[in-house]
Amino acid sequence: MKYVVTIWLVLIVFCAPLQINAQHIYTATIINAATNAPMADCPIQLEGVRGLYSTDSLGKFEINRPDTGAINLTVLGLNCHVAISIPKPNTQFSPVVVFCPPYELETVPIEYLDGLTIMKKAAGQLPYLYADSAHIAFGFYRNYKKINNVFREITEANVATVMRIKNEKNKLGCDEAFGLQKIRRTRYTIAIDQYYDHALYDVFKQNPVYHHDYSLLTPYFLRHGDFYIDSTSTDSTWVISYSLRGITGENHGVDNYSSEEFYGEADESGYYIINKDDYAILKIVREAKRDPKYEYPKNNNFLMPDLKYTGEFDEGYLEINYLNLNGKYFVKNIFHAHTNSFTHVATNQEVYQITDYSEWTCDSIGYIIDDTLMQQLNTYENNEFVKYTYHPEQWEQLPPFFFVKQETVLNDIKKRGDLNTLFMNGGK
Repeated sequence: MKYVVTIWLVLIVFCAPLQINAQHIYTATIINAATNAPMADCPIQLEGVRGLYSTDSLGKFEINRPDTGAINLTVLGLNCHVAISIPKPNTQFSPVVVFCPPYELETVPIEYLDGLTIMKKAAGQLPYLYADSAHIAFGFYRNYKKINNVFREITEANVATVMRIKNEKNKLGCDEAFGLQKIRRTRYTIAIDQYYDHALYDVFKQNPVYHHDYSLLTPYFLRHGDFYIDSTSTDSTWVISYSLRGITGENHGVDNYSSEEFYGEADESGYYIINKDDYAILKIVREAKRDPKYEYPKNNNFLMPDLKYTGEFDEGYLEINYLNLNGKYFVKNIFHAHTNSFTHVATNQEVYQITDYSEWTCDSIGYIIDDTLMQQLNTYENNEFVKYTYHPEQWEQLPPFFFVKQETVLNDIKKRGDLNTLFMNGGK
């Protein structure tokens, strides 16, 4: 008999917890009286319990609880927090009606933007954002050349550039005129000086806002390029990196350069910084490098007019910055460098490798051409051959060099003689 009592005690000890911890199922279907529809996927907070439950797609929920009796819940709708109570466990999904006014969200159009889309939008904004009327860009111009690894020539000038802008068929164009307010230069030491005698004009041809022959913003280049949004983009600007294979807008000093006719000559890469507010281009950086496998076709790389030399492109670099002034964007500076190699036709020997550096920065904008400026415009032919009288005291404060350190350039040029003497002779 004592043995039987012991068994019952054991059963009581182990069964009692099972009775206490038994799970009970609470269910309901939440109905929104405002719409007479179930509240699908609606969060529910159980009183005293961390975390959330949720209704399913039909507005139903199921909660397992170890205790019996009523449970208190809060229905967390988009536009309401409603307290409800389930009096006892059940499995019937009885309806519980709450009132949650409809929450109407405005339709927000979502536009997918990739690098190419942003570039096309920026191209379309050119006629509206950039200076579209004639003005004068006063600035400083510097050109210097490294010939066979030695700097040998330099030109510096204060230039008033008349920007004669026109808008034809919603496309901006510009025919620049130059007035040299002061200039100093060293004379050429190369036989192909005619190749470089319009370097100042060539600098302004690099500006894609007004000159479109070599512009990445034209359909031809946009069609052939790969564009992507760079990780260096910020909250206010996109940085659009790009690459082109086989084509480039780098004309490397050739006045009638055709990207299509010279297809395959070089690859190009770089980036554009674009303002997010209005799609204005703030900065352009372009690099181009010759494809070493490219062979120049026919005779189109002979230098005119004497045909004594052929020229081949090596590499080029361009940087342009724009600045907003009174609601319109103006070009702030243009930095352009390119390297070419020249071969003497008769001997088939490479005689020159020349890197041409051009740097132009705008100081101010004007709108009136007075008599003095008109005379400067009338006497200018090109920046290399105009005569002038040299005054050393006018050249004591100059803008810094962009590409190469000043002392590096001038120390090489000094090997030709005294700088003041060279500048004086350059004006004769």
